[in-house]
This record gives sequence, C-alpha cells and structure tokens, in this order.
Amino acid sequence: MSTVAPETSLHLSRAGHERGIPVLDVAISGSTPVAESGALTLFGGGDRKAFEAVAPIFPVIARQWFYMGPSGSGWQ
Repeated sequence: MSTVAPETSLHLSRAGHERGIPVLDVAISGSTPVAESGALTLFGGGDRKAFEAVAPIFPVIARQWFYMGPSGSGWQ
C-alpha cells in the first residue's frame, strides 16, 4: 500500500510478474482519524490468491476490504 500513480502500480505488477512475484495494488479510503481507529476501506487489485493470502492482516487496519480484479482495478 502506497500513494503512487495507477501507472506505477501497473509497472510494478508487470515487473513482479516477470520475476514470479505476485504484486497487489491496494487503494485506501479514509482519513487519518479513520486510519487511527482501524476503520479504513481497502480496494485491492492484482492476483486474487495473493489478495486472499494477505487478507488476514486487513482487520488490523481496515473495517472492510474488497477484491476488485486484476492489477490496476483497486484504483477504479
């Protein structure tokens, strides 16, 4: 999770794919107070299995999270 342009996420996804590394882009919705209370909303794009593998950490920072589709979909 980072504040980067969607094009950067797509570039990282392609680079990871070329090396056999799954990459997710996860857009975050919420303000600082929402983040501090662990109530963010996450929108993920990338490999679905990778999303499901890391989903157990989401409850620490988010109230809800959604898999949106392939890389770049988290930004839509």
